Amino acid sequence: MRVIPYLLTLLTGAARLPADGKPPTPTQAPALLEEALTLAQSVPDRAERADAVGLVAAELAKSDPKRALELLKGELGTHEQSLAMASAAESLAQHNRLLGLATLLRIGDVSTMMVALTDIVAVEALTDLDEALKITDHIEPLTVQQMVEREVTRVIWADIPGDRAAAVDVAVKWARTISDPVTRYEALAYAAEGAATVDLARGQEVAQSIPDTEPRDLALRLVTEHLAASDPAAAQNLLGAIQTPLQRNLAAVAVVAGLGKAGRGDEAGRLAAAVRKSVDADLENPLERGEVLEPLAIAIVDREPTTALSIASEVWPPARRLALQCRLATSKAHKDPSLRRELIRDAWLEVRRNDSPLIQRQIASAALASAALVAPELLDEMVRERPELVQASLPAAVRSLAAEHAETALALIGRMEDARAAEQAKAALVAAVVGTNPEVARGIADTLALPGPKSAALVALAAGGDRAR
Repeated sequence: MRVIPYLLTLLTGAARLPADGKPPTPTQAPALLEEALTLAQSVPDRAERADAVGLVAAELAKSDPKRALELLKGELGTHEQSLAMASAAESLAQHNRLLGLATLLRIGDVSTMMVALTDIVAVEALTDLDEALKITDHIEPLTVQQMVEREVTRVIWADIPGDRAAAVDVAVKWARTISDPVTRYEALAYAAEGAATVDLARGQEVAQSIPDTEPRDLALRLVTEHLAASDPAAAQNLLGAIQTPLQRNLAAVAVVAGLGKAGRGDEAGRLAAAVRKSVDADLENPLERGEVLEPLAIAIVDREPTTALSIASEVWPPARRLALQCRLATSKAHKDPSLRRELIRDAWLEVRRNDSPLIQRQIASAALASAALVAPELLDEMVRERPELVQASLPAAVRSLAAEHAETALALIGRMEDARAAEQAKAALVAAVVGTNPEVARGIADTLALPGPKSAALVALAAGGDRAR
């Protein structure tokens, strides 16, 4: 693949695109979408065509929902089609709530429909809380209603642009109107998290207003995690108020990470040791233990790599432990390259002992991604031993690298033997980097030839231009 070396130099800054390779402006986005639509409609396979058209329609629905819905007529009901209808429903609801809600009935994917419904209710709540409540009153079954009510609380302050403080006030009011106490307390936990992003004292106040221990501790953990990044010392002071071992330890891990980033390594180390001791004493469920130990190992690996590896050895299940081991191998704290290779090779060898294709791919993708970063000489060895498994695992490895290591992800794409899979991976890479490096995204998009992946890449470019408004 001759384009790979050129794109690698582009990613490292050694080359720059000409003027027509600059990121699209908002005025260029419609033209990109039209080109993407033409390509999508030319895809021969009906199911792939439906997905490609759906992807275009989902972006188009933000500005022209009626046209987007017209594009979906006669197409197969794929996941991308459902996403497009959801996007159209949300856009229509901004001007005509009833029309937007009616459009939801056409969505075949229930989970996608619920996400769109949640977004519509959240937007309505910001302008008319009583009307939003009327919508949820008519949702059936009750379990769906409760899920929407809970999620609306978070969406109100987290996902809708505007005055954060005003949105938090609405979120708190919304949560307190929920009749089911379990749902109400969970919703208040999300509201407390939002409140903490505006005013720590308000976040604590909302959290402490929850009468039941477990949801209150969830709220305090969310507040602590928010604070840990900016003021780890203050966050550490909140840990004593959290009674539930799982929530307290999860919050403590966030504080460990915050202390480490603030250059307070000794304090981070002491707290990490306390967390590990608490896990041993207070958490019996192996999955809960792993839920705490995995991020703890990641938080300390750059300062205490040996301790991090020791912690990782206790993570369950084995596939999760081995994937974590591969991730830890990429830490710069490991001065000895042979140790990195040993950690990755050890995980790779475990693939031979497992007969589950899903677990094999999970471990293999982690090993491939880590090897590509710190021990590329292992890649050829992996290909020789298990060529089919490598090909099956490369897409997931590329996805894990795309956002932070685009150069390495692109190099891995060069190892894909299937041209369609390689182009699909490049299209996904375009979407991953368009927000941070639009020139590179355009350069990758220009190398695509197949209509489906090319269309997907152009949609990503158009979306990137639209975000620049």
